[in-house]
Amino acid sequence: MKKKKNLDKGGYSGATVEDEIGMIRNIINAINGIFILFGVIALLVASFGILTTLYMSVQDRAREIGLMKVMGLSSFKIVITFGIEAILIVF
Repeated sequence: MKKKKNLDKGGYSGATVEDEIGMIRNIINAINGIFILFGVIALLVASFGILTTLYMSVQDRAREIGLMKVMGLSSFKIVITFGIEAILIVF
């Protein structure tokens, strides 16, 4: 540190190893932030795709859902059935 101060007094600039490591650490943190942002966007897009698929599945099976209700299946069990289907689609 003392040598760096002496360089600054003389009108020169210098960088220590700690300065370089700090710069590299900042670059790596920025890259990690970008990767996290891409990951979040990918998860949002995947979630939207899954929701759209399930919505279309329910729309296509409206007749089957009515039949299940007529046969005595509770609404909760129908929701569980579609929830299990959603989990299988995710995997």
